[in-house]
Amino acid sequence: MRIRDAVLAAGLGFVALTGALSSEAAAGEPARGSVWYVQASSLAALNSYIERENTAPKVERVSLQTVLEITHNDNGNFVGRAVQYMRGSKQYPQAQPQTYCLRVIGSVSKGIVQFGLVGLAMTNRGDGHGVFTKRNGRDFLEVQFSRISFPNAVAQKAVMAECKPGEGCNTSVPGGGGKTIQEILALCPANAS
Repeated sequence: MRIRDAVLAAGLGFVALTGALSSEAAAGEPARGSVWYVQASSLAALNSYIERENTAPKVERVSLQTVLEITHNDNGNFVGRAVQYMRGSKQYPQAQPQTYCLRVIGSVSKGIVQFGLVGLAMTNRGDGHGVFTKRNGRDFLEVQFSRISFPNAVAQKAVMAECKPGEGCNTSVPGGGGKTIQEILALCPANAS
């Protein structure tokens, strides 16, 4: 259990809720059916993993695209699914990229969002904190989150944007290896939420 505790502590240690995030004004809440993705400028994440028992964790920088689909929304609470598409990890070089299917449940109050991530097989867990912002009339989600999937832990500070019809995310998602946002979502079951 010492290794599991070390990985958990390392993963949670990467995530620190920041104070004020810059924004013009707080946005509302994510609409039912909306799909959000990580902007190209914030794909970098840290992956910490343990190769063998009684060895120090290794830390590497990876590319992590998280696509978030909101399937239910009621009075500031939301439920959905997230697909994480990780590239560049040396942990499993034969299995590139790696895909993680997660359920998401959270709430928004005055533009501040908190959510939990749970893997379909209950082997992945994580959480996130952030704020909805509005810039130039467009909604963004500035978020920090972590996910623990023994023996690895991933943390990312990201800016997410909503993918709207006719936008480039419908033909290719940043960090998605040429996949569209719908192709990324299709990597996980639709009933994940």
